[in-house]
Amino acid sequence: MRIFIATTLASLVVLGCSQQSAQPTTAPVATPPQSAPEATPVEVAEPVASAQPWKLVHSQGLMNFVYVDKAHSNDQDQYRLAIADVCAGKNICQVMFWNDEALIPKQLPMSDAQDSAKVAHWQYNGNTGLRRLLWSCKIVNDPSECF
Repeated sequence: MRIFIATTLASLVVLGCSQQSAQPTTAPVATPPQSAPEATPVEVAEPVASAQPWKLVHSQGLMNFVYVDKAHSNDQDQYRLAIADVCAGKNICQVMFWNDEALIPKQLPMSDAQDSAKVAHWQYNGNTGLRRLLWSCKIVNDPSECF
């Protein structure tokens, strides 16, 4: 059966090749380029810069001081995104958040006013398994989760 199929395929190839025309081939003649039709200008939309609503202001040791835009103060996902970014690859990390950049401490210890203005505090210790996000009671009114 294999010999029959191989022979049949070989015959088809030979028939296909023998039916080709023996006309001489000529090189294609180059044609001058035609002028392109007038293109209608297309306006391309500029990409919209999506500024994140938080920024790392500075760090001191393990402490990270982050500003969260007031318009996003109640958006808990923004805090979690900031934590993921600021603490990436760190085994121990603390992040404190404010929505008033003027009250973010330049160094520790912070004043009572700075402490009162804090809106969230993340604590993570990979050695002990501590993972705690506490909120200002203005954002989360739950005594077990707020300060």
